Amino acid sequence: MATMSNNYRDFAFKTISDLVADGIKFAKSDQSAASVQNWLDYSQKVVELSTKDLDASILLNYLQLLLSIQRNNMPVNKRIITCLEYLLEVLRIITKQ
Repeated sequence: MATMSNNYRDFAFKTISDLVADGIKFAKSDQSAASVQNWLDYSQKVVELSTKDLDASILLNYLQLLLSIQRNNMPVNKRIITCLEYLLEVLRIITKQ
């Protein structure tokens, strides 16, 4: 059972790491509100698929963050940065499990 748990953790860590790297590249480019929304939707799916078997609270917290971003009408560049900050925290959480 520990091996399966390690496999989930390793998969989640790699997937979220790749998502963060993609997000950093994306954040450095000019983004429209629509392209940012597409990235947020994409990131939600990645977080869902990569953490659902590891820790459901990670996805729940990310969904709450995305909802907060939409409700607060954050500037476009701040939306990605806020998500990246949370995703970096997720990487720390995964390494501690």
